[in-house]
Amino acid sequence: LSLHDALPIWNPTAFILMGLRNNNVYVLDEYYWDSRAKGRQKTDAEYSKDLQEFIKDIPNISAIIIDPSAASFKLQLERDRVIHIRDAENDVINGIRCVASLFGNKRLFIVKKRCPNLIKEISSYLWDEKAQKRGEDKPLKERDHACDAMRYVVYTRLKHLVPGALPKYKQPKEQTVNSITGY
Repeated sequence: LSLHDALPIWNPTAFILMGLRNNNVYVLDEYYWDSRAKGRQKTDAEYSKDLQEFIKDIPNISAIIIDPSAASFKLQLERDRVIHIRDAENDVINGIRCVASLFGNKRLFIVKKRCPNLIKEISSYLWDEKAQKRGEDKPLKERDHACDAMRYVVYTRLKHLVPGALPKYKQPKEQTVNSITGY
């Protein structure tokens, strides 16, 4: 058993501040805590405090999109009375397609000086070759936390900007109504 195996898995935590103007999406700032590089993992309470500090001067926050697997962090935010919390829609492939479409149509912009970790992650984003051999499209889950944060916001709140990203509306089946009960 190596020391590495005995240590908990410490993943970075990323918060991404995004804005929308004239149907263009802007990544304005990032918060990034790399527990492995810093040598310690933060608690949910510490991350909640960091998030509140990160957004304290931002007027009109419309939503805080949270990784749906981060249940304990979401609970901490609720305890701390942080408002506008929403679970992310975590459709990885369609989320990546939406982000790629916005980039490709020159409608997604990143303030590079404020988002160095996001830029680094984008430049090293890789697809899982083993999954591709099995016929699956799947990114490698390594150093992708800022990318995931961006994808969560784009797919959860901004997919309407991407033609074809929304599922087609299904006409509800016609229902018969009982003339006596109204049901």
